[in-house]
Amino acid sequence: MVAKELLNKLKEKLVKDWRDFEPLRAGVKVAISDILFPKLPESAYTEYDCEYKGLEIYNFIFENYRDASALIAA
Repeated sequence: MVAKELLNKLKEKLVKDWRDFEPLRAGVKVAISDILFPKLPESAYTEYDCEYKGLEIYNFIFENYRDASALIAA
């Protein structure tokens, strides 16, 4: 459920050349944080864990997606 919600949100954010502009990159980071952090159980994840997971997801998206066209349909 969380993954599907994140994919749908990222479809809006991954516009052409999004990696070339800081405000667009920041928007992707914020979208990941806004969706991921409230969904991770606090008892299992520390604040550091949440930040680390968010960074891992952002790095994966940055390295693998030039735009939303390659995202799996959710």
